[in-house]
Amino acid sequence: MTLNLGKLTVMPESGRILKLEPLPGLNVLWSNPASGPDARGWLNPGGDRTWLSPERDLFLPDGSWKSYKVPAAIDPGKHEILELSEQGIALKNRIEARFFRQNACVGLTLTKRITETNPEAPGVEASAGYDTELGLRADEPLPPNVFVSLWSLLQLPRGGRIFFKGARPLSYFGRPAWRDAGGGVRFMEVPATEDSFKVGIEAIESQGVMAYLNLSVEKPFLVVKKFEVRPGGRYCDAPMDMPDAPCVQQMFSDNGDEGGFGELEHHSEAMAPGCVEISGRHSTMAFVAGRPALEKIMEALFR
Repeated sequence: MTLNLGKLTVMPESGRILKLEPLPGLNVLWSNPASGPDARGWLNPGGDRTWLSPERDLFLPDGSWKSYKVPAAIDPGKHEILELSEQGIALKNRIEARFFRQNACVGLTLTKRITETNPEAPGVEASAGYDTELGLRADEPLPPNVFVSLWSLLQLPRGGRIFFKGARPLSYFGRPAWRDAGGGVRFMEVPATEDSFKVGIEAIESQGVMAYLNLSVEKPFLVVKKFEVRPGGRYCDAPMDMPDAPCVQQMFSDNGDEGGFGELEHHSEAMAPGCVEISGRHSTMAFVAGRPALEKIMEALFR
């Protein structure tokens, strides 16, 4: 089942936003043309989803990338509708999360509120957006050595570039192929030209913003993601070979093996042992305009 909420299309059972349409018929999010599950049994319809992190504890049963498995309790989960209106939707997903390294199982409740917005920028033809408020509550305080965060992942179509800022992008996997755009800003092609790869930025270096610019289509568009960052906060998702360098944001480009999409990803501060609740908030905005207007928005973003 899908619900049309103005310029948004939501799949309530999985908590996903499948479409963001600043103009009728122009979906700026990636939609998966494959109808069935992949080789790992995971069904990925595309769009915007919410997972939990750290990835190495929740998605890698034996600690290696070869064992990767998406827990069904996290995605698709079994979301319930708490509220529904013309402005948005509120959902709840009950999760029994297994942490493999710690050999622990924790009962968690994820809440998600999506509210449509109308972002403004000079010189644009059309725009659309939404705010997302997330909450995560544990049944009881987390056991020792268990940390958990809210993980947001936005999938974007082939043909554009992901832009981000950070002096020291850290490699998660693959051969990073980002390039400099000047002023400390970097970009990566979607899809990746060779290997799929993912890089991350530590909180101390993050401005809490990422962007995707697609000038290759008839109606050029820009997608902007703004999220909360606390430079001194505790984050828990890190590259496998750098466990002491957790990142607040990540950028992924698939080389076409999984459909050729890109991802803008970010994490909330972690719920630590002894704690029972965390929250997060972020905004997603899309603008349709000519190249000069979109580049001006980009300049203001990454000053």
